[in-house]
Amino acid sequence: MGVSTGPVIAGNVGGGGRATYTVYGEAVNLASRLEALNKEQGTSILVSGTTTEGSKESNLAKVGQVNVRGVSGPVDIYTLA
Repeated sequence: MGVSTGPVIAGNVGGGGRATYTVYGEAVNLASRLEALNKEQGTSILVSGTTTEGSKESNLAKVGQVNVRGVSGPVDIYTLA
């Protein structure tokens, strides 16, 4: 699982009986990239630094910083301790 916080655009996309509900945005893309990084990091949940800023959760351990495609600058990543 990858968790990231930020603005998104959500809504129904498509038509003709093929409409789906989806979300778009940098936060969604980052969450997807974090999910994929779990295998490399040996974790099952990765949380972005922006998410931890608004969290009171004390069970998070910093894994490090990673460069993520589509994001300018390194991203702090955390996992459940």
